Amino acid sequence: MATVKFEEKSPYQQEKRTEDHTDFKYKNYLEHSGLRAIHAINILSYPKFRLAYIVDADPERLRKIKEEFGLTNTVLLSPEEQDKVFNDSKVDGIIIATPTFTHESIVTKGLKAGKAVFCEKPISQNEGGTQRCYEVAKQVEKPLFCAFNRRYEPSFREVFNQVREGKVGRVHLIKTVSRDSPLPPIEYIKIAVSFRKSGALNDYDTVAITLLFPSGTIGMIDLSRNAIYGYDQRLEVFGPGGMVSASNEAPMQVTYSGLSSQSHPPIYHSFPSRYQEGYREELRNFHGIMEGEE
Repeated sequence: MATVKFEEKSPYQQEKRTEDHTDFKYKNYLEHSGLRAIHAINILSYPKFRLAYIVDADPERLRKIKEEFGLTNTVLLSPEEQDKVFNDSKVDGIIIATPTFTHESIVTKGLKAGKAVFCEKPISQNEGGTQRCYEVAKQVEKPLFCAFNRRYEPSFREVFNQVREGKVGRVHLIKTVSRDSPLPPIEYIKIAVSFRKSGALNDYDTVAITLLFPSGTIGMIDLSRNAIYGYDQRLEVFGPGGMVSASNEAPMQVTYSGLSSQSHPPIYHSFPSRYQEGYREELRNFHGIMEGEE
């Protein structure tokens, strides 16, 4: 987190930044129960799905979810009871939003039980595990959907479509910026897949990557874990025919103009609000795949 190389105070020892009052989508996310709630809300709002089970290790969180969403027809289970889900012939698909180190085993179990599987990225902690999961999916002829919500975000999707239409010509350069906000909890860092391989908790976490593709196209990725001004998400594609880009977005388009200054709401605080529509669209796409429409 830019503490060793730049000789700065650890961001975990600095004042924590909170979301701006204008980010109503993020406030709604906080009122529920994290990523699990994002998927639960989307399932409940999509008429072609029925939420049959929720499996969670935290009994209090299960109670809260049941109360918040009025889940009278949804069975709540602990991880020790998960076999009930896999053995239920009425279950067509499962959604996995658990810690990364659990993904491979749950994915494999779900596929072998004959279920379509939607799994938050990554599928596994390593390439070999990911390949094994897709081999199982091929063997049992069931879809394994890796959830990349950015692919379904409307503005990023429009960039993709315009490039495919040839608007920029042959692609020379692709640039992305992905700077996280807010700083992840220290508990998350402890269980993150990269923690076991990192040198130290106080090592800096700002990275720039340059890629050269066989076509000659150059890729540039700019990453950080600690953008204090908001969730910085940008995409740019450049070629001889021009450039197409997606910029940061704000929850409200309200501007104050005064005698000597002008102000507007900051960009989205974090991923639940910035990519809300992306989460919805990926779930719809998963349903289409299950139905053989995609």
